[in-house]
Amino acid sequence: MTRKTDRRTLYTRSLIKDSFLELLRQKPFSKVNVTAVCKLADITRATFYLHYEDIYAVLDEVLDDALKISENTGKADEMVQMILEAGQKPDIIAFVKENYMLLPVCQRISDTPKYSPLFSDRTLASYILHFIFSREKEKIIPFFQKKFHLDKNLSESLYLFLVSGSFAVNQYHHWKKDEEWYRIQSMLLRFLQQGIQQFTE
Repeated sequence: MTRKTDRRTLYTRSLIKDSFLELLRQKPFSKVNVTAVCKLADITRATFYLHYEDIYAVLDEVLDDALKISENTGKADEMVQMILEAGQKPDIIAFVKENYMLLPVCQRISDTPKYSPLFSDRTLASYILHFIFSREKEKIIPFFQKKFHLDKNLSESLYLFLVSGSFAVNQYHHWKKDEEWYRIQSMLLRFLQQGIQQFTE
């Protein structure tokens, strides 16, 4: 009986989240409300509030789901090593393509068709950026402290700079992963490589 209830709960929550994302394809986040989600999902408001406190609770869980499927396959030290190697490669664009999964998480979430509507709405940008930073910083900041011999505040600011910069560049280019995007990433990786070498030498 418990298993059936759990399955039904998961189904309803999934239905609500999918309806939310579908509405984001059609209208800005400011126009997506509980009533619209319930109508598209064909559920009552009572059912919605049984599972979520408000529309932001749905957004948070959608972002959590996106982060889980888009987590780096490697660790923070592998990402830094990739940056150091990239700056020394003659064909850096090919190297970036081969090591795509080590790029910042926001660059990979936006590629997933299911979650792409989150990134087409500019009004959500600061919220998503803060969400990603808050969720990922506990993994990255201790590594920065150890690797670069920085205190916690400096490490946190460095990580915020990297996440914000990556997000802003992608947003400016409308999250398109064309050859120009790879050329830009190559330039940024060369820039980061020089900075990392200064910290580690």
